[in-house]
Amino acid sequence: MAQIINWESSKEYDNELSKIEHYLPEHHPEMMPFVGSHYKEAGILLLCESHYCSKYITEENETYLLNDWYKLPTPANFIDKGNFDTRYVLHNFLSNDRTKAHSMFSNPAKSIIEVLQLENISDSEAFNACAFMNYYQRPEVNTHESIKNTQDDNHYSYQTFSEVCRILKPKRIIFLSKKAYESFVKSNFDIGKVDSKLVSQVYHPTCSYWNRDGGKEKFDRIIRESLAFKDFNCYEVLSFEYIESLMPSTYVIKQQGSRFYIDKKIMRVYLDGNNVKEFAVHTKCKGLKYGVGYNVYHKTLWIWDYNKEQYISENEILKYQGLEELYNEFKEFVDQV
Repeated sequence: MAQIINWESSKEYDNELSKIEHYLPEHHPEMMPFVGSHYKEAGILLLCESHYCSKYITEENETYLLNDWYKLPTPANFIDKGNFDTRYVLHNFLSNDRTKAHSMFSNPAKSIIEVLQLENISDSEAFNACAFMNYYQRPEVNTHESIKNTQDDNHYSYQTFSEVCRILKPKRIIFLSKKAYESFVKSNFDIGKVDSKLVSQVYHPTCSYWNRDGGKEKFDRIIRESLAFKDFNCYEVLSFEYIESLMPSTYVIKQQGSRFYIDKKIMRVYLDGNNVKEFAVHTKCKGLKYGVGYNVYHKTLWIWDYNKEQYISENEILKYQGLEELYNEFKEFVDQV
C-alpha cells in the first residue's frame, strides 16, 4: 500500500469549533477534535479519556499543568506539546507513523471495515468516518496513567464536550473509556445538554476486554444499528476517459508497457473494473527513475524511488534531481481531478 502523506482533519467545522472557549487561541486550540473526511456521512464521535505527558516533562511544565492549565495558554517551551495536539496525534496514526498504543484507533477502524463490508480501503480511510477527541481537556502528568481528575477537569470537560456535540451533531457517540463515560453521565444528569440516547460506552480498544462482548462486539452492534450503509461512500469513482481528458500535454498515457522513456513523462492508469483505482506518472533523469502517484481509493499521494526501491517524503524532494518539477506538476493535476 502506498505511503500516506497528508491525512488532515476536515476543516468544515473548524470555524465553529474554534469559537469554543477552551479552543480559543488564548487557551488550548491544539486540543480541537479531529474530524474525519467521511464524518459528515457517518457521524461517529469517539472519545477516549485524556492525553498524557512523557517522562521528560519538566518541573516547571508540571506546575503549569496542575495549577494554570485552564487559566493560561500552553507555554511555547512546553516540552510535550505534540503529545496533546489531538490532530497531530491522529495524523501520525493515519500516516502510519504508529506505536502499539495506536491500536486504540486501528481496532475501531477495523471494526468499521468489517461491519460495513468495505473493500479496498485501509484502516486509516475507515477511521475517517469518525471524529475523535479525548473527554478530559487536560493532559495527565504521568505517562500512560489514568488522569487524576479534579472538579475543574469535570466542569471544563463536560462544557467543552457538549459544545462539540452541538456543532458536530453526531449520529452516535461512543466512549472508549469507562472513567470518562461515568464522569459525563454524572454531569449530563445534572445539566442535560447532550442527548443521552446517542451515547454508549465500550471497553478500551487496547485492553484485553476489547475482544469480549462489551468491547468489539458491542462496538460492532452500535455501528451496525447506527449507519445507513448505502450513504457511506469511502471513495470517489473516476473513469479512464475522465483522467485522460484532464491529462497535461506533457504526459504520455499508458495502461501497460514500460514506465520509463528518456525525455518523456509516462502516466500509467490502473483500473478496478471500469473505475480508476490508481494513476502515476514516471520519469527517468540521468539514469535515475522516479514515480509520483495517487491512489484513488485511499486518497493517497506517494513518491517512489525505483532505484532504491523506497518511498520519498515531501521534505526530501529537493535531494533528487528533476523530482520537484515532476511532483509539483502531478500534484496540480491531482487537485484538478
